[in-house]
Amino acid sequence: MFDAVVTETDERAAKVQICDQPVLTRLTRQGLTPGNLVRIRLTGMDGERPTLSFDI
Repeated sequence: MFDAVVTETDERAAKVQICDQPVLTRLTRQGLTPGNLVRIRLTGMDGERPTLSFDI
């Protein structure tokens, strides 16, 4: 689990910044507001592309 802060939102997703790592990611979640603190978990990774997937 990682502590993160919501940095921006749109009608489809939210961008979140992990607090203690240089990682910015998109979550396909609605109802989040910039400035919200959230706990996210790593749900997948692809070493070929490379990409990481997170969810609340």
